[in-house]
Amino acid sequence: MDISALSESVKKQIRLSGKEEADQLQRRKLQLRGILNHFNKQVAALPEESREAFLSMFYEALIKATFKYHAVAVGMISDDKLLQAKTRKDGDRIIADMSKRFDDILALYEIPGTL
Repeated sequence: MDISALSESVKKQIRLSGKEEADQLQRRKLQLRGILNHFNKQVAALPEESREAFLSMFYEALIKATFKYHAVAVGMISDDKLLQAKTRKDGDRIIADMSKRFDDILALYEIPGTL
């Protein structure tokens, strides 16, 4: 799923069930903590070379998923600010800021190019 489609999907989910999703936040944090603790114990039992390759692939998958949501968050913040812009100059400033934020994200995730 590309970032634009993910962004629209997330925005739609928030409109339809944002309150319910927010209510699940603490439960999901605890669930993830338990999952990761159990996961780490299982992975620790792998032979070292296999464990390191396995974790490298796992971290790559996490980085890709995190990047998409990170980019969506920046876009949503910018969308909200654009809706509140009073002048075209304000809008231009917001767009320039969004572009810088995206460039910073690309650098952080070591993705070449600019958005």
